[in-house]
Amino acid sequence: MPAPTEKAIQLSWDNLQKGLPLLQHDFFHIAWSFAFQPERDKFLQQVLGLNKKLAETLLIFRKRLAEAAAENQDLDSLIDRAYLHYIVNTDGQIPDSGDADPFDVLDAASRYAGPIGVSVFTKQMEAFFRGGWRKHPSRNGRLV
Repeated sequence: MPAPTEKAIQLSWDNLQKGLPLLQHDFFHIAWSFAFQPERDKFLQQVLGLNKKLAETLLIFRKRLAEAAAENQDLDSLIDRAYLHYIVNTDGQIPDSGDADPFDVLDAASRYAGPIGVSVFTKQMEAFFRGGWRKHPSRNGRLV
């Protein structure tokens, strides 16, 4: 993804300030901006007042984002990993953006789970979205 324009960053920042759910491109713009911020502490304080989980994600990825920005490395894939962390750990609304910004939950869960050694199976995800986890006495509460 190319570097966002100042206007795109401002629009994403406006959405954050309005308390709107962050679309993937908004997250990308804010994280990109954070990576190049000279005053990251001040930036984090502002974000913390608007979206705690976003601030937490930026804090966790702070060092890697700054290093990638300074060394002109692959910032896109790092921001993608940060977004997966944000989605998995947020307690806020995950927006459905339609075709403009598609987000595949199963794909995201699989990509997030892989590096931490957890498996995600399509059958489990489909059952979860159909009505949640069902307990079966003979399977010790595992998904049936």
